[in-house]
Amino acid sequence: MKLLSNYPAEILILFFLIITYVQSSIDKITDWKGNIAFIKDHFKNSPLKNYVPVLLAVVLVVEIFASILMIIGVYEIYTSEAKEIALLGIELSAITLLFY
Repeated sequence: MKLLSNYPAEILILFFLIITYVQSSIDKITDWKGNIAFIKDHFKNSPLKNYVPVLLAVVLVVEIFASILMIIGVYEIYTSEAKEIALLGIELSAITLLFY
């Protein structure tokens, strides 16, 4: 398997992040109200408490976009050994973590 033998660390990190963010996105979509309730409770003493739905929507969009970029990045690493798109996806996933 050429993909893992040439770039094992990069690919495994990308797979880990893809699985993490796709699963997180699916969870937010399927249990939107539960996520809103949990995060509102978490931010109940914060000035952001009234903006939770909008902020969660922004996080969801960024997670989906980061996942797409990382999936494309894995494909590009496999086909042309280019890593730029994968790096953009990883950077977006790091920014998403800063949102929490």
